[in-house]
Amino acid sequence: MESLKTLVPQPGQDKVASEGSVKVLPGVRQKRGSSLRQVLAALSANIGTINTGMAFGFSAVTIPQLQSPDSAMRITDDQASWIASLSAVTTPIGCILSGYLMDVLGRKRILVFTQLPMILGWLLIGSANSVGMIYAGRLLVGLGSGMVGAPARVYTCESTQPHLRGMLSALASVGVSLGVTVEYALGALFDWKTMAFLSSSVPMLALITGCLLPESPSWLVSVGKNDECKASLSRLPIKPFIILALYFLIYQFSGVNPVTFYAVEVFKDSGATMNVYLLTVILGLVRLFFTVVGCVLMRRCGRRPLTFISSIGCGLSMVGLGTYMCYALGWEIPQATWFPVFCIMFFTATSTIGYLVVPWVMIGEVYPTQVRGIIGGMTTCVGHFCVFIVVKTFPMMQKTITKYGTFWLYGGISLAGTFFFYFCLPETKGRTLQEIEDYFSGRTKTLAKPKQKDQLAAASKNHPVIVKAQKGDSMS
Repeated sequence: MESLKTLVPQPGQDKVASEGSVKVLPGVRQKRGSSLRQVLAALSANIGTINTGMAFGFSAVTIPQLQSPDSAMRITDDQASWIASLSAVTTPIGCILSGYLMDVLGRKRILVFTQLPMILGWLLIGSANSVGMIYAGRLLVGLGSGMVGAPARVYTCESTQPHLRGMLSALASVGVSLGVTVEYALGALFDWKTMAFLSSSVPMLALITGCLLPESPSWLVSVGKNDECKASLSRLPIKPFIILALYFLIYQFSGVNPVTFYAVEVFKDSGATMNVYLLTVILGLVRLFFTVVGCVLMRRCGRRPLTFISSIGCGLSMVGLGTYMCYALGWEIPQATWFPVFCIMFFTATSTIGYLVVPWVMIGEVYPTQVRGIIGGMTTCVGHFCVFIVVKTFPMMQKTITKYGTFWLYGGISLAGTFFFYFCLPETKGRTLQEIEDYFSGRTKTLAKPKQKDQLAAASKNHPVIVKAQKGDSMS
């Protein structure tokens, strides 16, 4: 694939500014690259994220099968919680590992290598004749899921221009939601072993397409700049790391993944009278649809508004679900059984628009190019470690503070998180990677777009400026 940025210098200009890892001459006119090529590259890079969603959704439909009276391998509640959460144990390890390796070996190679543990994991689960083999398979799938997250998002951010970056970077979240939906559907049609074998086809496809991808232009430019890498590491971007780490903590403890991992049980406990497996498939479709909506809105609305939709919507729906379970389920004749279903569907819709899209997109935006891999891996590690904690503790919390109390707690955390997002979350929509880096490093005081007169004043003082591509430009 050709370079994503074509730079046309003007006569007599020799000062250099930087946009990401690409050097830009002052007064340079950047031609907008081929949108089709960028979209195809992003789609190929994010195929592996579908597998992450399948790993999430697997336990929701498998655990009820393994706990049924006619199961050939019947499991206990404790074993069920380990099957649900074990994939999240190795996921943080995969995040750190891929974060380091993609800075050393490149984004493309890691996108290819990361598919191997996922393929082996699914095949091991499919051939399992003991709970231990399922555990081992879940650990391998989790390792691969952790390895694929950061490279897919970083590759997409580095291979796309600002006008497409937000939307295409959100494809990873769409892939996860698609994987959840596919796994729910497979669970309604097949036994868990067949599901596992069918699931292995996704990382196989991702491995093939990964081999056809070009390497990230930003990484190719940054190769060999050891001094710059050391300098970037010495001024570790603590502020954006803390913001995203707390973002993941809030969104995980709003109940997103307990609902995903234990979907069938949650519908049963809520008092819903419809077929719980049908409801689970509908839930997956709702998640997929609104993730696509969030992907599109990312380009139009920005990061902050979508986050507020999630924090408020998830908070209200969890409080509503907990309240229904506290009072309505005590009635001899269940009433308004549509209400808990509505709460769960509304919760899923609002969570996917912001929570499941925004922080993952920002991983590829807020860190300097030289350390984007390793720090991005650390951030996804925090996110998936939170997944393990919240999924593993969900059954325990239900026994300790009751089922409705657990949902009240999740709702309260999400609502309280709104204040954190309002005061601390920056808006990165439409900003170049260099502008975002300048803001977090303290070189600029705001991410707000400068007025045109300020840009002209800077140019008149012979300051190097970045001239953004205008709509209608094309790549030669």
